[in-house]
Amino acid sequence: MTLSRVRLAAVIALACSLLLLVTLAWPSGGRPAGTYAADQAPAVAGQLVVQFRGDASSEQRAALLAASGATLDRQLSLPGYVTVTVPPGREAEVGLALAASPAVATVEKDIIRHPAALPNDPYYPQQWNMQMIGLDAARELANGSGVTVAVVDTGVAFENYHDPAKDVDFALAPDLAGVTFVDPCDATGSTPCWCAPTSTDCQCESGSPPCVNPARDVHANDDFGHGTHIAGTIAQATNNGLGTAGIAPGAKIMPVKVCRLTLGKYGCPVSDLADGINYAVQDGADVINLSITGLPTDGLSSAERDALAAAEAAGVAVVAASGNEGTNVLDYPAAVASVIAVGAVGMNATRPLYSNYGQGEGNKTLDLVAPGGDPDTEGPASVILQQSYSVCTGATNYTAFPDATPCKGTSMAAAHVSGVAALIKSKFPAISLDDLRALLKCSALDLGDPGQDLRYGAGLVQAGNALLDVDHDNIPDCLDAQVSTPTPTFTPPPDDCKDVPTPAATLTPTPTATPSPTPTPANSPMPSFSGEASPTASETGTPTPMPTPTPTVIMPSHTDAPPPVPKCGDVDCSGAVNAVDALGVVSWYANSLPVASCIGLGYVTCDDDLNAADAVRILAYSGGLMTQVACSPPG
Repeated sequence: MTLSRVRLAAVIALACSLLLLVTLAWPSGGRPAGTYAADQAPAVAGQLVVQFRGDASSEQRAALLAASGATLDRQLSLPGYVTVTVPPGREAEVGLALAASPAVATVEKDIIRHPAALPNDPYYPQQWNMQMIGLDAARELANGSGVTVAVVDTGVAFENYHDPAKDVDFALAPDLAGVTFVDPCDATGSTPCWCAPTSTDCQCESGSPPCVNPARDVHANDDFGHGTHIAGTIAQATNNGLGTAGIAPGAKIMPVKVCRLTLGKYGCPVSDLADGINYAVQDGADVINLSITGLPTDGLSSAERDALAAAEAAGVAVVAASGNEGTNVLDYPAAVASVIAVGAVGMNATRPLYSNYGQGEGNKTLDLVAPGGDPDTEGPASVILQQSYSVCTGATNYTAFPDATPCKGTSMAAAHVSGVAALIKSKFPAISLDDLRALLKCSALDLGDPGQDLRYGAGLVQAGNALLDVDHDNIPDCLDAQVSTPTPTFTPPPDDCKDVPTPAATLTPTPTATPSPTPTPANSPMPSFSGEASPTASETGTPTPMPTPTPTVIMPSHTDAPPPVPKCGDVDCSGAVNAVDALGVVSWYANSLPVASCIGLGYVTCDDDLNAADAVRILAYSGGLMTQVACSPPG
């Protein structure tokens, strides 16, 4: 065997080994029954989530807990699930003992999720984000009436209330005064929000839905600031002369609090999160917003997976933030196939460095992008403005509200898609969950590489396009085979692998009507901005009204900056063509994991298909059997 062939064989073996390791590293579906998941993710100390099998009697459960040294904490509304208290430091010991019983399906630590917002920046009194998603056209067609959106989050500032247990005052956000709130519940308490049909621990309210627990804690007040901002983007009161506008002001908001202070930090235990999701499903929510994320390495609990499955079975649209770590792997729960995963863009419709993209479980990839802000790159105006406390993460005063609070993050992006989903359900109430997902994608403004891509999904959510029904047959034009509706497009740059120079293309979206912001009376107080304005200006001063400029949206010419000198075959953007690039093509082709933005440069065989043949040519080049991998036309 020649040296070249030996080298090529070694390269192929290395690539296959790397591919196997990467594939096995990705957390797959639900964990096997009867096992204890001893992962290292942050979790509630001394607490486990146990799933009993359906045939385990109450006596068996009690005896098993007593024998293992665990104490029943509470029964979740999800059938079979309970949380138990164990001596701190003995979680693994007790968990393994419980898992050894045939009466137990799964035992898991109560992992803590976190709101997916990032620290805010100085604010500017203009909601460029609403114009970017075409909301002005959508307002003429729907306002969200008849739709309930569950904000499963840190709570919402929806009432004036003194909490005697905490001796803390909460207040209704002034710009949420016109919003209809329904069936609020604090899922962090000891009383479940919803009663399972077989429950003997609580009596259910009569009427529809029948199993809302009347003994639940209805004071789902926001003690952080995040959930109020999310609720504002979805449904903040509009045309009331105050603060900011929401996407679907006619929608009802169901405040479901699942986050609390634990382990000395603010977080969202998965037991509370799963219970909150399930409550929203059982209580009749049409859309569930989850601006809460957990790292892929943390895995997804069985309780969360079952709650998400229940939502899908009920036809409830679940929208989740992709995550703020800037990686090419989606956070949980956005990584789950049934969830609509949303990444962020800034004012110029480009992906901020913080926004996660790429792939989740199996073939799941990022679905959409929406405004999330990018002040680090685009300046302080590139934030999302809604009314909350003085900060949207970590607030301590729950009665003071600036006119607008600036936030950034994929949390904010997810709220935009939830708001648009509410408009769609309001305009087309009979639409199925599958059609809703398809409509959000086919009506989106294509960004990045043509068609669905890993960085931008199907593109930027567009409220106006999604609601079009020119023939009035109650079928969205985007889904109507009888109607041909032009969608915003742009001319893609030439293929880098066909020896054609790539110009710096200026991409122009299809012209639309000039956005007209919600009128504000001349004497209405609005937040001001001048250079590095103090964040408390709207609370302490009288701002000067400013003209509202029309934002210029510059569409991206590609999916992120490629290497200075693009090379065909350079999949990982390293500037060199080697076995790792071949691994990238093979793994992408096998749908086992996402790859870097230079995946397009792996196209080297000119057969209009990126596949294993391209990987072979890259391997041959890196093994010394070829001198180049430049693409040339066939024949």
